[in-house]
Amino acid sequence: MGIIPTWKANAKHWIDAIEQNKIISRQLATNRAIVEEVLLLQPRSVLDMGCGEGWLVRTLATHQIQASGVDAVPAFIEYARQKGTEQYWVASYEDILAGALADHFFDVITFNFSLFEQQITEQLLAYTPQMLCSKGCVIIQTLHPFNLPADAPYVSHWEQDNWQGLNDFSETHAWYFRTISDWVALIVSSGFRLIKIREPLHPSSMRPLSFLLVGEKIT
Repeated sequence: MGIIPTWKANAKHWIDAIEQNKIISRQLATNRAIVEEVLLLQPRSVLDMGCGEGWLVRTLATHQIQASGVDAVPAFIEYARQKGTEQYWVASYEDILAGALADHFFDVITFNFSLFEQQITEQLLAYTPQMLCSKGCVIIQTLHPFNLPADAPYVSHWEQDNWQGLNDFSETHAWYFRTISDWVALIVSSGFRLIKIREPLHPSSMRPLSFLLVGEKIT
């Protein structure tokens, strides 16, 4: 099953998982990490791509940032609009590449665990500089290689998601894993200067839960 149909099928369960704090890694480190990285850049405006139910947008708005979000799943955007007054759009990455947000520009664009594809990710990151103001930045947070199955090869490849720990979820989807070096190469080839890599750690085990890349638009 494709990625977007899978998210549509599990939208209600995902919203419940966020509301009930069921994703422990988010509460331990990863939510805080991406918020901190955004705030360090002191942006006036932020777009969260693949914003889901909008938690990051709402959080950033409390810091006097003009935060907005876009997602391809209408149920997520409907929920986000009910929870706050921030601006949200329903649009897929393909829609964005076709110019759906062409009249909007941002200081920072975030991708928080929202880049699952191979080719569309490459196309979208190459397009992202057009949506950024001068000196604008992109922040990507994604799965750390330490969290791959022990027998998985450390090369960029397709994996099958199993919604680990989220028992209510039904349909699964394939997603494209990239090595850290391949992420770095992709950021650079997309027109960014890599300015930071961060690896949020589990506070007890001290093992990385994710990694973040921050790239500044080359003007």
